[in-house]
Amino acid sequence: MTRSLRCTATLLLLGWLSVVPMARAEPPFVVGIATHLMNFDRKLKQPLELTAEAGFNSVKDDAFWSTAAPYPHELRITANWRNYLTIARELDMSRLAILGYSTYFHDNKKPREPVVMGAFLNYVDYVTRQLGNRIT
Repeated sequence: MTRSLRCTATLLLLGWLSVVPMARAEPPFVVGIATHLMNFDRKLKQPLELTAEAGFNSVKDDAFWSTAAPYPHELRITANWRNYLTIARELDMSRLAILGYSTYFHDNKKPREPVVMGAFLNYVDYVTRQLGNRIT
């Protein structure tokens, strides 16, 4: 093969490789479950271990607005929330938290009015800043 033919073949091969999509690894198949454990005072390790043993690799739970804001102008993250997310991470499960619902001191209204919407956005901002690195 002559030198010019090799160069041409090499350029054609490189051009072909640049347009052929590279094989990509398949993303893991997610099998998830809603657990309803974060907002109640109960043991977490055993139910989450059983969840993992049953083949679930993702958990979803609620980070209730009413739990994060038990009183007007007070925001908190409960130890139970942190514990739940830590255990799930140790079990190599992805974690999803649902932010929502209402508070009694806003008459259980949805965040549609400016005052309620502002308080709701404060709750969302606070929880995401506190737990964002623990949520998948």
